[in-house]
Amino acid sequence: MEGNNTLNLFVDTQHVRLLTITLGGVNPAQITLPTADIILNSICDPDTNTKALMHAIEVLKASTIPVINPPQNIFRTTRDMSYKHLKGIKGVLMPKNIRITPRRISEVPLLLEKEGLEYPYIFRSAGEHGGSGMALVKDEKDLSLLEQFAFDGRDFYAIEFVDFCSDDGLYRKYRIVIIDGKVYPRHLIISKSWNIHSETRAELMDSDKKYKEEELEYLRHPHPALEQQCLEIYEAMGLDFLGIDCHINEKGEMLIFEVNTCMRIIVDNPIDYTRPFIDHIRSAFMEMLESRIST
Repeated sequence: MEGNNTLNLFVDTQHVRLLTITLGGVNPAQITLPTADIILNSICDPDTNTKALMHAIEVLKASTIPVINPPQNIFRTTRDMSYKHLKGIKGVLMPKNIRITPRRISEVPLLLEKEGLEYPYIFRSAGEHGGSGMALVKDEKDLSLLEQFAFDGRDFYAIEFVDFCSDDGLYRKYRIVIIDGKVYPRHLIISKSWNIHSETRAELMDSDKKYKEEELEYLRHPHPALEQQCLEIYEAMGLDFLGIDCHINEKGEMLIFEVNTCMRIIVDNPIDYTRPFIDHIRSAFMEMLESRIST
């Protein structure tokens, strides 16, 4: 379901029985939690699932069952709140994120000027995470790019654009999974464009072995600086499991694109050389579950 993640795919169902509770259309006061050892909160998007998160908070209010990813802390993962929680962490650059509700294109520059956000910036609808549905606005002439959006009262994000082009003229987006405060690299995608998503892997990486080897090197040996930086991100966000999409420079400094629990980690047909690393992430998740149950 949109706005939910697939934490259930991390669970070894040969040893664990999963019960699913779907929130929606029912007064949370009427929901009785079944007996369980632990609760996994799979509601991941506070922009599209605000009501479901509020229901989850209400349902869990009187519960003493341990919770993975407390729903109240999911609200920290909106782009504007992530900016507020993560700015100031050493070695982490969190571009300025502004949330606005313009009714027409002409209002956008005025609202951003009021918030102190200058060109260039990325403009996108709240609640979207893919590579489509966003525009890079470099100057006033690019405002026509915003005609693709519906200004009907919905919220938008304007995000300070920081050019992260490497010396070879290419762009690199790293994905990291944090489980219980520890770093697990998930993938690296290298592209000719700043707008990197899963489909852009085919541009270079499917045909050039050196880029696959670069990804493998990242998966095997992530920069040592990430350990402390990700621990501080983990503590700031208050979530047991989360993903980070970012650029990482040679010093190990991170340029954050987004931090949330919505990222797809387990896929049906993973690239063969990534399977051991995905299995490692799944094992780490199960170890966390077991440790939380035992305490």
